Amino acid sequence: MSALLRLILACIILYVFAFPVFTLVGAGVTRHMNAGLLGMLACVGALLGAIVGTPRCHQLSIALLLLAAAAFSFGVLFPTSAELLSVEVPDRPVVLVTGGTKGIGAAFVREAAEHLAHLHPRIIVLARSPPSDGSVAPADFIRADFSSVASMKEVVAAVRKATDRLDLLVLNAGVADSGSFSELTKEGIPQMIAINHVSQVALYRGLAPLLEASPLNRLVLVSSLSNTEANATAILQPL
Repeated sequence: MSALLRLILACIILYVFAFPVFTLVGAGVTRHMNAGLLGMLACVGALLGAIVGTPRCHQLSIALLLLAAAAFSFGVLFPTSAELLSVEVPDRPVVLVTGGTKGIGAAFVREAAEHLAHLHPRIIVLARSPPSDGSVAPADFIRADFSSVASMKEVVAAVRKATDRLDLLVLNAGVADSGSFSELTKEGIPQMIAINHVSQVALYRGLAPLLEASPLNRLVLVSSLSNTEANATAILQPL
């Protein structure tokens, strides 16, 4: 291949890889910048390798082109952790936590009140009953019985009456039966499904329009590994 053809080929390659990078960076898509710069450097190396024309430089050129393609593809397809975490949090955000009177839910309420204090958040807690020690303060409390799917319409109405916006919804309410299989009752199984699943979905569907209107628009689902792990001695226990 003549030097002129190698130069033309190198310019085409440089244009194909570098132009999308410049376009993305110029449009403010900064999450691609690191991968884009790496891709451009690799393209420059490939260009020099193609111009020089020695066999070793040709091998280096091919390797750098592969690096450029990989870097650019990675930057486009996979957002960085900084991008995932950098969100616009509005002033006075409204946070709603189900089951927020004890355990993980109460801890989330405390952490949200502390870490969002500079934004003056409003925190709403949904639970069957408020704690006797008042540990949900400074959150607002709305009574909600998640074992009753039919009552979720009333809960949604109460939330919409209390606020016309919702920025963060934490679906944390849940129960677990730690007894053996033979100890499960016909009342307990539907109740557990209602609390852990059906009522949560009904609540989300009722509040989704408020959540989707928020620039933050975050839904947090609290789950458990108990559905993937078993008690090591369970196999030795009678049904």
